[in-house]
Amino acid sequence: MKHACIRCGAPVDPERAEVLEKHFPDKDLTCLDCSPVQAPLVLMDYSHKTAGRAIVVPGNPDGSRNLENDRMALRAHRRSR
Repeated sequence: MKHACIRCGAPVDPERAEVLEKHFPDKDLTCLDCSPVQAPLVLMDYSHKTAGRAIVVPGNPDGSRNLENDRMALRAHRRSR
């Protein structure tokens, strides 16, 4: 079955459509370009010589990035390096 974005009509990747229908049945089916959710800011922390870890900066509850959280995290990241 071919899925199409409800906003622009572009075809939606079948794996994306399956995940959206399974985990978010109340949300509209949108393509990646039309999605209101933004990728979070991820910074790498190397507090140990070989054990790096990813720090994910939390965003807003609606899926958008929180610019103030991003600014503070980037400032602390630059200061600690």
